[in-house]
Amino acid sequence: MNKQTYNHSERFKELDCLYGICSLIEKPNISLEQIFQGTVDLIPPGLQQPEIICARITFEGQEFRTANFSETALKQRADIIVAGEIIGFVEVCYLIESPQSDERPFLKDNKNLLEAIARLLENVIYRRRTDDALWEYKTQYRKLLDLTVEGIIIHNKGKVIEVNAALEKLSGYRSEEIVGRDGVDLLVMPEYRNFTREKIFSKADKPFEIMGQKKYGEPIPLQTKEIEIIHDGKSIEAVLIRDLTEQKLFEEKSRIQQQQLIQADKMASLGVLVAGVAHEISNPNHIIMNTAQIIAEAYESIKQILKEYYEENGDFIIAGRNYSDIKDQLPDYFKEVLAAARKINEIVSQLKEFSRQESSETMSVIDVNIVIKTAVTLVTNLIKKSTKNEYYWRSKYYAGQYSQKLIDEVVVFLNSKPGLREKLRKQCTEHLKYSE
Repeated sequence: MNKQTYNHSERFKELDCLYGICSLIEKPNISLEQIFQGTVDLIPPGLQQPEIICARITFEGQEFRTANFSETALKQRADIIVAGEIIGFVEVCYLIESPQSDERPFLKDNKNLLEAIARLLENVIYRRRTDDALWEYKTQYRKLLDLTVEGIIIHNKGKVIEVNAALEKLSGYRSEEIVGRDGVDLLVMPEYRNFTREKIFSKADKPFEIMGQKKYGEPIPLQTKEIEIIHDGKSIEAVLIRDLTEQKLFEEKSRIQQQQLIQADKMASLGVLVAGVAHEISNPNHIIMNTAQIIAEAYESIKQILKEYYEENGDFIIAGRNYSDIKDQLPDYFKEVLAAARKINEIVSQLKEFSRQESSETMSVIDVNIVIKTAVTLVTNLIKKSTKNEYYWRSKYYAGQYSQKLIDEVVVFLNSKPGLREKLRKQCTEHLKYSE
């Protein structure tokens, strides 16, 4: 009976030891080192004859001992094995020989207790390593998400679970303002929401473009794609979002540049055409000018003869009209023909000048008044159709007054733009040096 009571007492001590270790393990924020040291201190009280027993735990080169630890020949240990590798052990040493040979301190039950303690520590180590690995994974995962320049939304059937920093920057929302809400309703313009949901839930393979919206309703062109990623060890749905604003601006700029190039090609072709037409007009116009001049001079030579004939014989027919009706008009007709021919010649010369291709680096001194007048001459009809005013270089001011008014306006404008004034001064200086 006494022996049975003794054995029960020893079992209670072992249970108290294991319960103490379990309580130690469950303490919040306790480190592995603290667990090992606390376990070492709990081992001797759980064994028979604790006053002559010491203990230690080794773990990856570290050692945790009771205060009275001394390694002796009489000892027992249980290995700590994690992932098939021995990473330490639990050991107890008997400081003196037991006086009773049949009651040696290292009973079979003591060995079982050491094995049970080793298993507990193995579980703790494995769990801590798993937690650390998971934390490291989550940390690296978060870093990867935030390093991605595209926005990422992790969702469950449209309900946002997590977003990265790029998505916060793109949308203007903070993470806590998005998580738990419907991402489509929050980030997509109303007219694109049904289309977006259809694409996302059908897991479209190819990226698709939509018009999104920022926090305060500002529209933003987006390219989105449904993807699958591993999150918390599970394959979940995510949406990759790319801001297309810069791409759209570039495309629009490229489109405008392309149109400008096409227009430039058209203008170049027009220049060639104009030059050809001007040449074709120039030749017959010169004949008209020369012939009209000769006819005018010839008329002056025979004018007296025609007059005398009229006085002697009366009226006669010239070009279907009575001589008396056109004799005073003929000189004006000749003048009008010559004036028209000279006007044609002037326009032809201006067209040739307009169509002439010159290097942009070719510089020379020009008369601005001539350039303006030539340009306006070419668009005279357009000016007449587009405005009721006469040619804009005509003014109610005298030349001196007009010059003074223009100078005043230029001075006021340049004084209001000091940076522009300095830039123009430098450019004019460089141009003058070049032209010299």
